This record gives sequence, C-alpha cells and structure tokens, in this order.
Amino acid sequence: MQKAVYEVKLPWGEHAVAKRCITKTCVKDRLIGKEGSFLDNLHRQYRDKAIDFFGACDGSKIGIEKNMTSKIPTGKNYYLRYLDPQIVSDFSIGYTLVIELANPLLSDWGMIEGKRGRKCFSKYFTSADLEAFRTIARQYSNYTPIPLILYPDMITASKKGKKGEHIGTTDNIYPEQYIISKAGLRHGDLDQVTKCKNCTYESALELNCGVVSRLANNNLNCTLAHSQEILTHFPFPDVHINATEAIKQCS
Repeated sequence: MQKAVYEVKLPWGEHAVAKRCITKTCVKDRLIGKEGSFLDNLHRQYRDKAIDFFGACDGSKIGIEKNMTSKIPTGKNYYLRYLDPQIVSDFSIGYTLVIELANPLLSDWGMIEGKRGRKCFSKYFTSADLEAFRTIARQYSNYTPIPLILYPDMITASKKGKKGEHIGTTDNIYPEQYIISKAGLRHGDLDQVTKCKNCTYESALELNCGVVSRLANNNLNCTLAHSQEILTHFPFPDVHINATEAIKQCS
C-alpha cells in the first residue's frame, strides 16, 4: 500500500529490484530511506550473508506531492493519499533504493488466509529455513551500532514482564515479509523494524527470536551456540520451503 517495486536492469546486465514511495505517508516518514539505510548497513556488516544492496539515490523533491489522489486501499477502511503515477515512475524525483532480485515466499497477501492456513504453511519450513530465522534474529540483534528490533511494541511488553506470546500485529510474523535471496531466506520488508538504544544483544535476541518463533510456529532457540551444535551434529542441506506446494496444501 505504500511502495512501488520495479524490476530494473543494472549497467552490467544483472536484474535487480528498485523500491519507491507511492504515498504521501511513505514520503513524509521516509520509509524507503529508513529501509535503505538498514539494508545498506546489514550488507556492509554481513556481506554475502545479507541481502545484496546495490545503492540508493535521494532525488529532487520538486513536484513530488502535486496532484495527489485520496483513495481507500484494498481491504482497508481508511484513506491514503497517493502520488501521481508519473512522479512515482520518475527516478530523478524522490528516494529510490536498489537491492537484489529475490523470490518472495508469498507474492500476495491473499494466498494464505487465517491462522489455520498460516499454521499449515509453517509446517513446510525446512531445517535451512529455521536456521535462517535464527540468523535473522542474531543479525538484527548484533546490528552496529544499535540492535534492531523486529517489533517495537515488544520492548514495552518486555518491560511489563510479558514475553513472546504477547506479540501483536506486526507484519514480521507473516511469511509475506520474507524472501529467498542469494544469502538464503531473509527478511525483505523492513518497515516494522526499529533501533533499540536500550537493548543489549541478549535482550534484543530474545525479542527478535520471539517474532521469528511466531512466524515458524516453533519455539526456536536462536543462540549461536545452539546453531553451531545443530550444524556440527545434525547437518542439513541448504534446501528451502517449496512455497508452491505449501500453498496448494494449505489454501
């Protein structure tokens, strides 16, 4: 509802994804810029273990908020102000980020519906997928200079003594937010990610592991020691979920 995604061809021939804002809210809150900063830093920190980040450009602001149209997003009960399509497709105006072209686990929010469907889908996650979820939790918790949290409200819940079972409506518990990249299964939409200045690595890892555990419908142990033990004694192939088959069985 907030962004447009383009497939683009880079100068050396590789195809990639360009993301741009399509609403006033996205422009005002700098959603693409925030996401670009996180993806850039993750790639610098983890290199081939992160989503490939090719760059970003903050273009002219002239005319970016002219000729807006207010309309109700599909399935919602509120209005968003949408930019003129000519502005959206003009890469010389506004912010653009470019990342690798990867495969989303689910390309549309209507492919799996309800708790039962999502629980069914999670049964098809492979050992490699579960390890990828642990990796995401650790990478975000070890983000430099400040840990990243997959769901900001978890900080408040944790202070009140509430654990992962109180995770609410963050989109990051849904497979639609994740992609199969060259690095493996990774988190592809960073809108609902924030820095946690009061978090230690350990506290951030507990919070992030709670989110990916909800996603996997599995009480995961996200510590590095646990992953090292698994990979040493129970090695598994780098094979990820067959989403097409999972959708067929669970829809």
